[in-house]
Amino acid sequence: MSELANPSAIHDEKDARWIEIIEQWKDSGMTMSEWIRGQDEVTYYQLVNARRRLYPEEVYGTGKPNTWSAITMELPSSSMNVHVNGLYIEVPPGFDRTLLLEIVEVLKDAN
Repeated sequence: MSELANPSAIHDEKDARWIEIIEQWKDSGMTMSEWIRGQDEVTYYQLVNARRRLYPEEVYGTGKPNTWSAITMELPSSSMNVHVNGLYIEVPPGFDRTLLLEIVEVLKDAN
């Protein structure tokens, strides 16, 4: 039987019954949805909500701080070519999107 993550959350016999139900599910080795199919007493959402309330550390984690790692990414270095009204524009990486849209609009109107 798992240790209850939040003993102060037990308020009454109803909570004690939910703990029994949750432990039965855990002992089954099945996923919640697999286990719940064979149950008439509770729904999937009732089980999920009871587990969130009574075993928050299992659901939400241990509260340990996240650790982060640095990564290096290289953006593609190749440019792209845009063809509008017989004209080609070479667009380099890191281009100004707004400026490109304005240029394309001007070129579309030019005949």
